[in-house]
Amino acid sequence: MEHFNNLLKDHLSKWALVWFGFLFWGSIFSAFLMTFFQNISHFYLYVLGYLLGLIFGIISKINKWSWIN
Repeated sequence: MEHFNNLLKDHLSKWALVWFGFLFWGSIFSAFLMTFFQNISHFYLYVLGYLLGLIFGIISKINKWSWIN
């Protein structure tokens, strides 16, 4: 269990911005898309919103933006 905790801590310290972008910004982008594009299937809007959040998180990791620190 100790090994798992160390792996999880190491992973989160390196990829926290990506997870933040995926979860937080992805949900915001999905809500925004569903508000303005009501005629498109909700599944595609969810996927597109979370994909945009993931891309935003990856860009923030590459550019070393700091939202969480």
